[in-house]
Amino acid sequence: AEALENTATGLAYLNEFIKEHGERLNAFVGECYAKTSLQRETFKLVADINSRGKFENVVVQPDAAPMRCYAQKISQLQVSASRPVGYAEQSFPVVLIVNYNK
Repeated sequence: AEALENTATGLAYLNEFIKEHGERLNAFVGECYAKTSLQRETFKLVADINSRGKFENVVVQPDAAPMRCYAQKISQLQVSASRPVGYAEQSFPVVLIVNYNK
């Protein structure tokens, strides 16, 4: 996933996704930490975006309640960005480093 993100096509796809959903992604962090006393920390999310633009196989690390909440929320998003070349029918893997910066 990280190797694909560092290609021109992968980066363009992720930039389109961030433009489309960036505000929601940031809001998810606050929503998921709102009901916990856990310290806010950076975490990693790895997932596939399937050919229909839905998140699948979402895994977070570390695996704690706020991170699982974030994974559940991101799984509900629909990515409408143009698929990268060669990924029209197959899933596109992504890695997101999520920072709590509020």
